[in-house]
Amino acid sequence: MEMKKSWKRNCICMLALLLVVMTSCAGKEVKSEPQAGSAAKDQDPPLAKPYRIIVVAEYETTAEVAKDYPTAARECQANTVWALQEKKTYQAVDSGRAAMTRRDGTLLVNAKVTDMRIVSGAARIWGGAFAGSSSMEVDVTLVDAATNATVREKKLSSANNPWAAAWMGGSTDHSLPADMGKIVAEYVHSVIPK
Repeated sequence: MEMKKSWKRNCICMLALLLVVMTSCAGKEVKSEPQAGSAAKDQDPPLAKPYRIIVVAEYETTAEVAKDYPTAARECQANTVWALQEKKTYQAVDSGRAAMTRRDGTLLVNAKVTDMRIVSGAARIWGGAFAGSSSMEVDVTLVDAATNATVREKKLSSANNPWAAAWMGGSTDHSLPADMGKIVAEYVHSVIPK
């Protein structure tokens, strides 16, 4: 009987300690008031002219990324095209070489996946958040098809939260190429004048 009480007391103490540790790790969000004009500084300026046709070229990648993640560049490019088409603000959004014959009012989107790390499912299961975060880096070049001049170069990157990835069972790790494609599309859309 005494052993049962001792065991229950130990369990309650451990649960209380676990609760204290979990709440202390949660932290608090600190909000600060943005300074006047800081949002305009963080956002890239719009391009010199609007474009009605967007052509997303096949994404390139480094040899190392192509070896480790053979479908990542293609998945990223497909999601960039899809996300731009979903905007329904352009006359056409195409991909591939056949679409590159258009010239006037056409913006070519070239991208290269320069760095990528996706935590494996086994590492996420056994290591959880301690397996680290998944990340992806893409160099984007926007080219005016009429003049063949580069109008913008931008390095975009994204990394997931390892704690959230552990909680979601690694699904945010494996959706990173698709998510990065949407980020590229949002960037392109944000710099084209309306």
